[in-house]
Amino acid sequence: MLGWVDVAVVVLYLVLVLAIGLGARFFPGSSSSSSKGGGKDVAEYFLAGRNVAWWAVGMSLFSSNIGSEHFVGLAGSGAASGLAVAHFEYVYDSPHHGPVGSLTPVNLRRINSAVFVLLLGWLFVPYYLSSKVFTMPEYLEKRFNKYCRSWLAAVCMVEYVIAKISVSLYAGAIIFKVVLGVSSQWVSAVCILVATALYTVIGGLRAVMYTEVLQTVILVAGAAILLVIGMVNVGGLPGLRQELPDYYFHMFRGADDPNFPWTGILLGYPINAMWYWCTDQVIVQRVLAADNIESARSGTILAGYLKLLPLFMLVMPGMIARVLFPQEMAEDSNTAYPLLVVKLMPVGLAGLVVAAMLAALMSSFASLFNSCSTIFMNDVYRKYRPQSSDKELVVAGRVATLAIMCCGLLWIPVVPHLSKQLYVYLQSVQGCLSPPIVVVFVFGIFSTFTNGQGAFACLVFGHVLGVLRLGLRLWFGTVDPGDSNWIMRLVVYSHFLHFIFFTFACCVAVIFGVSWFTRKAGDALTKEQTKLVWNKDKEEDIVIEEENEQWEEKLAEEERRPLVATTDAAQAKIGGGQWQRWFREHRREVKVGLSVLLVVCVYSVEFIFR
Repeated sequence: MLGWVDVAVVVLYLVLVLAIGLGARFFPGSSSSSSKGGGKDVAEYFLAGRNVAWWAVGMSLFSSNIGSEHFVGLAGSGAASGLAVAHFEYVYDSPHHGPVGSLTPVNLRRINSAVFVLLLGWLFVPYYLSSKVFTMPEYLEKRFNKYCRSWLAAVCMVEYVIAKISVSLYAGAIIFKVVLGVSSQWVSAVCILVATALYTVIGGLRAVMYTEVLQTVILVAGAAILLVIGMVNVGGLPGLRQELPDYYFHMFRGADDPNFPWTGILLGYPINAMWYWCTDQVIVQRVLAADNIESARSGTILAGYLKLLPLFMLVMPGMIARVLFPQEMAEDSNTAYPLLVVKLMPVGLAGLVVAAMLAALMSSFASLFNSCSTIFMNDVYRKYRPQSSDKELVVAGRVATLAIMCCGLLWIPVVPHLSKQLYVYLQSVQGCLSPPIVVVFVFGIFSTFTNGQGAFACLVFGHVLGVLRLGLRLWFGTVDPGDSNWIMRLVVYSHFLHFIFFTFACCVAVIFGVSWFTRKAGDALTKEQTKLVWNKDKEEDIVIEEENEQWEEKLAEEERRPLVATTDAAQAKIGGGQWQRWFREHRREVKVGLSVLLVVCVYSVEFIFR
């Protein structure tokens, strides 16, 4: 339980979040580009005016990715299995899981996520920004047809409300139970839901993104402090190695490993990671809010470097908890992180780390609220009421946010009755739905052959196959009895990541097969569709000309300002102008260099802990 000093720190954090969130609404800053790609009020509320700075984009990408389920799942799996969990984006529960027999973590982001953030910035962002869309379903309509848009919008909204909100509530309940006590956990959950919805409803995406900047700082600071204190208590890395089995420190496992087969990592993980980082509305909406393509790309690079941290911030503390509290970890490894906070952190600092966990929880809810309301406004309400004014659309988005919050409140009494296995099934919905979405986006951008009929057939086939697997696993269980036929072994009992690759391959065959059968002589992309497809004749990726011109003019204006060479301040201005000119001329090379360095860092860490 927290003392009054720690409670005061948590309350101070909540006040800061609300102040920043509400301040973003009433002091939005420059809105010079807020009318691009939509009405001024609509773009301001749902895409922060499309003028968010690169550093805010990067921090928001990181914070929206780290939720309360990470503090529970990543740390819990670190306690159960060690570093191998750092490989996974999503994993299934298994009856053969680890020495403590606890819930295998779900919704996990491995260190390789950094590579897929770079793919978002370098490969996908130019096409998303050039399309001037608000949502990913809208992009599919521009590239394919309205049926793809409606299908994806429905899938996203159902998945966000049923799976993601329930997962965040489940993980948040564990945190509240350990840190605040059983009697107050549901009251706390209600308070967090309402507080998050408050600044999200009032401030829109700008409020969400700038509160996520604060949350990123608190997340990193709080987790770093806990890691240092934990390492001191176990005698550093040598002490950790001495107390834990050797396999805890190896990321790679055999192909027959029930939890972490290297074949699944190689074949299935990239598909799931590409879905989350390159096509999911929650993530992509952040880069759509950037003021230009350079800011969007810089933001993804910053987020990539921040994604190096969870391995050390979350997984290793779980391993520390395994050493310090073996009995508690044997009972439930999911309490690893909050237990460390209660047992190890001194007064004041414990409140900071609890604030970090609340930051993760609030960031998850805010991202879900805003993204879901954006999809509702853009792909449902505006589609069927095209004459709606900007004010009406903003009101519709706010009402949708409140409705989603109410759905979250309705989940609260249900969450205690969710078994761990059902919890995993809810989260696994995302994995079963991801392959067809990846296929339509990848081959929509990088192939001119695919058409709307093929894309829609791919979505329907892939999602029906995924739901079929979920239903069969609920009916027959997850363990192969040994006498099943090859179809059951492939569809029902195969490893989660192997099934993702199988579904992906089938969806590729469907989109190209149906496109070939339905293709008519003379069929060609329209002029607008051509802008959304990769063009190998271009020297660089598609760029937003008006946005880049604005950026160039801004730098040129700085250089044209009169400089007085007789003062130190003038000399500093001259130097600043030179650096601006140099960066403008070499910005692509700088970003390429930083991206390559990030990839080297990622695979160096994996090599060290191979």
